[in-house]
Amino acid sequence: MRVLSVLLAAGACFGQFVPTVFNSVVPATPGFVSASASNSTTGTSVGSNPTGQTACPTFSYCLQASYPALSGNLRVVPFQYAHASTSVTATAADDKSNSFTVLSGSQDPSGTNLWNGIAYAPNVTAGAIKTNVTFGTTAVSNASAQVWEFYNIATSSPVDVDTSCSHAATTSANCASITTTAANDLVLAQVCPASSQVQASITFPGGWTQGPSNLQDDCAVGWTVATSAGVQNPTITLGTSSSYTEFLIAFKSASAGTAPSGVYVSRMLGYSEPNSSSATSFKVQFPNASGSLLTDTNSCISAGPTAITDAGRTWTTTFNGSVGGLNEYYLANAAATSPGDLTFTVATSQDCTFVLREYVNAPTSVTAGRASFSSGSSGATSLAFDAVSSGPTWSPLPSVGISEAVGSEGTNTAIALTAPSGTGSNCQFDAGSFGGEPIDGPQPLWQNNPFGHCIPSAGTIGPPFTFTLSASGSTGWTGDVVGFWGSGGIGIIDGESDQATSGSSLNFALTKASIQNNLMAVEIAQQSGSAAISTSSVCLSSGGSCITGGTMSKAAGATAATGHMTPSIWFVSAPSTAASQIHIVFSGAVTNAELTIYQVAKGSGSSWSQDGSGGATNAGTCSGTTCTGPSVTTTGTNDFCLAGFGVNGSLTTAPASGNSFSYAHTIYGNTQDGSVALITTTAGSKTPVVTDGTSGDTFYAANACFN
Repeated sequence: MRVLSVLLAAGACFGQFVPTVFNSVVPATPGFVSASASNSTTGTSVGSNPTGQTACPTFSYCLQASYPALSGNLRVVPFQYAHASTSVTATAADDKSNSFTVLSGSQDPSGTNLWNGIAYAPNVTAGAIKTNVTFGTTAVSNASAQVWEFYNIATSSPVDVDTSCSHAATTSANCASITTTAANDLVLAQVCPASSQVQASITFPGGWTQGPSNLQDDCAVGWTVATSAGVQNPTITLGTSSSYTEFLIAFKSASAGTAPSGVYVSRMLGYSEPNSSSATSFKVQFPNASGSLLTDTNSCISAGPTAITDAGRTWTTTFNGSVGGLNEYYLANAAATSPGDLTFTVATSQDCTFVLREYVNAPTSVTAGRASFSSGSSGATSLAFDAVSSGPTWSPLPSVGISEAVGSEGTNTAIALTAPSGTGSNCQFDAGSFGGEPIDGPQPLWQNNPFGHCIPSAGTIGPPFTFTLSASGSTGWTGDVVGFWGSGGIGIIDGESDQATSGSSLNFALTKASIQNNLMAVEIAQQSGSAAISTSSVCLSSGGSCITGGTMSKAAGATAATGHMTPSIWFVSAPSTAASQIHIVFSGAVTNAELTIYQVAKGSGSSWSQDGSGGATNAGTCSGTTCTGPSVTTTGTNDFCLAGFGVNGSLTTAPASGNSFSYAHTIYGNTQDGSVALITTTAGSKTPVVTDGTSGDTFYAANACFN
């Protein structure tokens, strides 16, 4: 648009020359939000669901977005499938009832019967996560899809121009060409090599941003912004010569939608290697932005990947040795890379699922923790990732940061993720699925396994994840929960317990050695019949000797009166060297002694001290079956609180339902005494509560907080 402005100087004569100023309106620049991809179902049919399967509608391919949709944005769903010599009329939908238009594509010319297509929905309602591509009532195979999101796209009639094509075997995919009619169009290209043509690489031209791809029987997608109208004919290089289909589409820009902010998952890729595979290395492409946090969670039959090969970058794992075939890797403050070639190496050939996520605006330096869980239960309809029958239950859900869950489940398909309390709506289920997927896996899409992630909001962080299953029939499962936090967060990196029934000392071997600057907080309870026995000293030790700086202090005010299993709390911060044991000395021989220890880390790495006006103790009679411990008032944020209970009875629930001390707990198997813990980001009164099995039992309790 041109605007004519007439400028008249004061006192100017009529007919004086007046300059004309032309202003042009620059179209808004489209912006990238997120991309999510998963592998093809290969030869497995996307068909009719068996009884009890509710994970995905019949004849559908279902994929979770990496991030809930933002209001007014454009969602684009490129997809492919295989079906005889005729195309199938597909539809698309999501869990917020956004309206999708589906554009039919072309057929691969090599006889694979592969077809491509694209669905899009402008001006979406916020919050959509799950997207389905449904193939009518036709059982197609080799189905795959991706979910992309952009902002600053026209909210109605957004397509400027589009085309699709196919071509015989080549390494240069460029059969599609369009001519855009406006400046700042978002141009998106999809290329799908023929089925079974595993690609060495797929590379988009300079100026294009590439998306995640698993390089096997799947499509690659990339995008660019065409700053001026004109011809768009990108050459996409295939590492392996193959026939292909291509879709090229341009969307009109406009000032609309919502740009992302805060920490969010910008890219996600799920890849399941078929059960019949004999390979021990698997290659994917996972490009990322500069400074992002990259994470990888894996579920394999026996053992997760032993390495990730990534040119010039080193991934970290502190999680090998977890239960089952689960493990995790991460890379903080990652340098930008494209096309982002990654190779996973496993010790033996086995079916594995690899899930990669990119967190934008994440801390550039992170502390990480991992807890593992397992269960042999059958007939379950949910997988609770805090269900440990003995020992401390804890989870590395940080006060501020990121948490991920990965599971391996034998004969079911997870369909939903229940968020821990205090995290609001910042948890989501990640696994893809398809119509016709039976209850008893494994399957070519995510292998029936549950995956999810949380980005906790400020507030009290509750117990970890619970996954809902399609139907009962579990034959046992294993799971990991992983936490990442930066300088502003804290999290538990270890929780353990031990017990002794005789002697005047207790030596406890730590599963995870103490780390300098971490808080080591111990709750101890002991008894010797009717005799009064106290804890004399506690220290971190190595080989039976206390280490330098490892002597623990008794938390002020946190020693209960003498009674049944009298609890006290001890702590030490910033030991100068690592310790492998905790050494406890009592004032006399005990008939039973118990301890629970937590190692808690600050992302800042700074030291810890006791918070509030000192610890607190109380003793009394449970009100019915509710036993209320002492209150401590914290003054700061990012506190860790630990409380111990000794009851003259049998604890049934520690903590009580709804109590804020729900982050971690232990109930001892023989005495049923227990400890509870809390991570909180709010200052104020903290009161632990447990439930006893018998009404009116007496109890003794101690409580202390640290920051």
